[in-house]
Amino acid sequence: LEMGIFLYYAGRLSEAIASYSKAVSLAPDNATGHLNLGSAYFLIGDFANAASAWRRSIELAPSTSAYMNVGSSYYFLGLFDEAAGMYEKAAELSPDDFEVWGALGDAYLYTEDKSDIAETAYTRAIELGEELVRINPADALTLGALSQYYAHLGQVKRATESIAKAEQLEPENMYVHYFSAVTHASLGDVESAVQAVEKALALGYPALLVEPDAGLSVIAQDSRVQALIDEAGAQE
Repeated sequence: LEMGIFLYYAGRLSEAIASYSKAVSLAPDNATGHLNLGSAYFLIGDFANAASAWRRSIELAPSTSAYMNVGSSYYFLGLFDEAAGMYEKAAELSPDDFEVWGALGDAYLYTEDKSDIAETAYTRAIELGEELVRINPADALTLGALSQYYAHLGQVKRATESIAKAEQLEPENMYVHYFSAVTHASLGDVESAVQAVEKALALGYPALLVEPDAGLSVIAQDSRVQALIDEAGAQE
């Protein structure tokens, strides 16, 4: 397991998967091993195997993070109903976690028969996230996440102000630029979304996570984004 962790953080994901796979075969009841295996699969874009490994970790040790992980795999597979089900389980365990409610809103947004209740989830995410920002106004990641939720609710001014502040606070944070891309994509600002994706990828955001992300669907086929994805693939 320790070797797998070393390989994972060294970016040698295929080798990490082999090491984690061996570890879980030797210790099949080790939930951490399955969690780590799922994470490695996820980062190479193998969302089905990631979900399988993470589901096994849930069987062994249910947790908010495990349910969120499986939900994320389903989300990237386009299985939004299934993703919502996992996020609902996470919300049961952690009802005061704003990111859980935000993820639930995302899943509902793209689920045909639940899109009307996405607003409720986003509203709850905003309430909880804004409380964190009141405590720490310099929390760039929370500000970035909130900007997405504002955008999905059509709150343009709040969305643009929130993401601008996040970018000012942490201009070299790839996740801030990812949040910026989703925010601007949701607002229909394709140019700003593409520029944000370019920055996120340059700072290390995994290119494999761009195209299957429903929040980035409006720019995923843009020739500039495709060129960046292709370039990242060629370097692997």
